[in-house]
Amino acid sequence: MLLFFLSFRVYEAIGAINYIKYAEGDELRNIIDSYEKTVVFFSNNTDELSFANFAIFEYFKTIKFVHSNELEGISRNCSIFPCIIPFSLGNRIKINEPSVSASLFSLWCESLVKNNVYEIMNVEHLRSVLQESSYVLFGVEHQQRPHFLPDNIRFYFVSKNVLRKFGISVSPGYYLYRSSDSEFIRINGNVKQHLKSPLVDLKDPSFVPKEYLAGYVVNSSNSQQNIEEIQILHSLAHMYPEKIDFSVFHGGLSIYIRYISQTHNLKDPFFIVMKNGNESSNEIITGNNLHNISHISKVLSKFLLI
Repeated sequence: MLLFFLSFRVYEAIGAINYIKYAEGDELRNIIDSYEKTVVFFSNNTDELSFANFAIFEYFKTIKFVHSNELEGISRNCSIFPCIIPFSLGNRIKINEPSVSASLFSLWCESLVKNNVYEIMNVEHLRSVLQESSYVLFGVEHQQRPHFLPDNIRFYFVSKNVLRKFGISVSPGYYLYRSSDSEFIRINGNVKQHLKSPLVDLKDPSFVPKEYLAGYVVNSSNSQQNIEEIQILHSLAHMYPEKIDFSVFHGGLSIYIRYISQTHNLKDPFFIVMKNGNESSNEIITGNNLHNISHISKVLSKFLLI
């Protein structure tokens, strides 16, 4: 009996970024002026642009992708590289900065094609947006990005049906979502006045912690109870504005808080206050006093004296 062993050597595929047009000077300016949608990658190293391969393959029919050098980027106010700038017929498009994650860059390109509008396709997509974003604007049954929305805030079109499956029942309109307190706020204009919350968002890169951190570790599926806890935290934030940050901890944040406070085995929901830098030194409130704001206030006042 003859045995045949077949083997194949698999070579790394050359990514789409290596096939796009390279341009500089007048040629680059002509391209930028000529296309409805142009995305220019300013970088001296194409290896760092591999994250864009899938998006280039997916959107090359609707977006003109171009590679140029960092000197051209500096002339267009780039300070960090790779620098990615979108244009429309010579004008820079106002849109949030793209991510260098392959999946998020692809979504960014989709929003570029759809004029800075993202679409929530299903419940899991909605869940990931709610967990990852500091704040976004949802257009419930409204596909057009509103004129009053600042350029740095993402806009998502979502159907009532997807929201209903997630346990959110609202009428058509524009709604701002704040992850710091899980607020879903109906907006008719002037978004900026609703961005500030008395609760902090630990995922916000600009967050500067106070001396103490306190809040509820919760199961995010119990939305009605979460509303009560958020209302209590709002009140406490106004009572202790100087030294304590208040927040709701769920999902990945819940895991993080349990880890740093060494409360892995404690059943949620529970209230916790801890000192930043010494998180294992903390006070926990559970049971009948979990929503007793008078009791919580006494515990906080005592903890501040330690």
